[in-house]
Amino acid sequence: MSDNWYRNEVWNSEIEREFFSKLSRARSQRDQYIVIQALSLAKVEPKVALTLIDLYFSSKKTDFDDLRALMAKVDALAALGDRKGAVEAKKAILNLEKKKKSQRSNEFVDYPFYVAMESISEE
Repeated sequence: MSDNWYRNEVWNSEIEREFFSKLSRARSQRDQYIVIQALSLAKVEPKVALTLIDLYFSSKKTDFDDLRALMAKVDALAALGDRKGAVEAKKAILNLEKKKKSQRSNEFVDYPFYVAMESISEE
């Protein structure tokens, strides 16, 4: 595990133990560490990423990282082949952007592209 203990691109029991050990000592950036780790694992360990996202949403102190957490959720669900879940997460990003004008992503382009590429006719 490197100095960036919250950017692991692989996951095993030793890394998990070390991650949560360091996370338990984190104070001001705890939410950010969870989200960055989820983003780093979303495509290679999507179930772990989804668990981290659930942890983030159940324990977050602010909503500052909500957008990036939802982006990690999209990637993880897509990696699992859950097209419906990925679409719902994409819609959640678009709704968040409507409410919080300061938070922006490329989802306004990515959402219709994903729907077209996946041939999701109901969308």
